[in-house]
Amino acid sequence: APLVDMTPLRLAIAVCLLGIFSGGLAYGLASSVPGRQSVQRAGMGLLSAGLGLGLLSVLGMALTGKATGSVSLAWLPPTLACLSSASFFALVPAAAVAAFVLRAAPFRPSLSLAIGIGGTVGLGAALVHVNCSGKDALHVLVSHVGAPLLVGLLMWLGARVSMLVAGRTG
Repeated sequence: APLVDMTPLRLAIAVCLLGIFSGGLAYGLASSVPGRQSVQRAGMGLLSAGLGLGLLSVLGMALTGKATGSVSLAWLPPTLACLSSASFFALVPAAAVAAFVLRAAPFRPSLSLAIGIGGTVGLGAALVHVNCSGKDALHVLVSHVGAPLLVGLLMWLGARVSMLVAGRTG
């Protein structure tokens, strides 16, 4: 069972993913409510710390002799499986964040959506991470730590395109 085989670096990555989740959620919600700038800044700080420490932990995995992996046909299916599972587990919290942000109409809606929804993927990625048997640093980087960043970027792009089509800025 992967949870039993948890190394200190893998545990650190799981904690970082939970930091990404809580920071992204705090930022997304606080940026949608006037007067919550201190919570918004704290959320961004937690999100940034989680992402930065997660990346350092993956680097630590690579430097301690863990397989760094390589992009190949054999590498792709498990990586896409973890990435899609992390996104799937985030669907309900992401929908809740999106509903709140869109109803509240924050100052920068596309940024609030991207960070809030990308942050919720941190929860899904943490769930996937503690159950994944993949030990290669590249897999963990792309499909676990990279999942919130990738989904957040895709959400931001989607929100920007839909706002441009609707003739809105922000």
